Amino acid sequence: MRLFRFLDPIFDSLSSGNVIRITVAWAIRIMAVVLALIGFLWFIGFVTLGIKGSDTGFSSRSTEVLIGALVFSVFGLVFGYLTCGICLFRSKSVLKVDDGHFVVLPVFSILFRLLGEITATTYCLIGVGGCLLLWIADFNPLAQLERLGLAFPFASLGLGGFFGGIEFAIFMILVGFAAIVFCYAIAELTIVVVEIAGNTRCLPAMAGHSDPGALLASQPGSGSDVEMRTAPMVNCRPAAAPRCTACGQPSESTAAFCGECGVPVAST
Repeated sequence: MRLFRFLDPIFDSLSSGNVIRITVAWAIRIMAVVLALIGFLWFIGFVTLGIKGSDTGFSSRSTEVLIGALVFSVFGLVFGYLTCGICLFRSKSVLKVDDGHFVVLPVFSILFRLLGEITATTYCLIGVGGCLLLWIADFNPLAQLERLGLAFPFASLGLGGFFGGIEFAIFMILVGFAAIVFCYAIAELTIVVVEIAGNTRCLPAMAGHSDPGALLASQPGSGSDVEMRTAPMVNCRPAAAPRCTACGQPSESTAAFCGECGVPVAST
């Protein structure tokens, strides 16, 4: 109906995925700014903690707390820089998702990768920075985990110093590694679902094709990075056989002459 025709461009854009891609990409860019701000606040917060160490119960070792807090505050700036860069990279990946029947799932795949990368970066930086903080300020946060802390070496003893720092770093790095493995697994599973759906659309064409493997390999995105393998495999029909320009009948691509009229194929 003409009354609702003004809605057609909106729904066409939603169906092609343009609105979704652009919206998600800008949301990721805004997240990049927020994470950079969090990193800066991390830096300011620990600098303040170090300067005011004598007022926070660390009067007996305020110098160590000052040095450790200043060292750990630098990791806040590194956190802001790395996470901002990750977000900007993934926002470009979202915009590169091809038009087609499958847009949301590939975008979800990229978002899961983004989540895993940010989580792993956060835990690893906190682990390494906390290790240095423990070595300098001699305080083990794992000792505050009670029964959960008993599952890790040295935590039951509430050790600080060298062993406490190693313990804290290993714990945080393992958590970050587990997070990125889990998120990447979900992302790859999402792409597998997309590829299964795309390949299913090709089954009728593959049934009558002499080389199904070559047909699949010719589809958009084959052999490229996982984010680029997001185009739907809708062009699944094998290429039409060449036709003779004299009589219009199909002819074999390797034939030298048309089987119907005898005209040389090379001259057609």
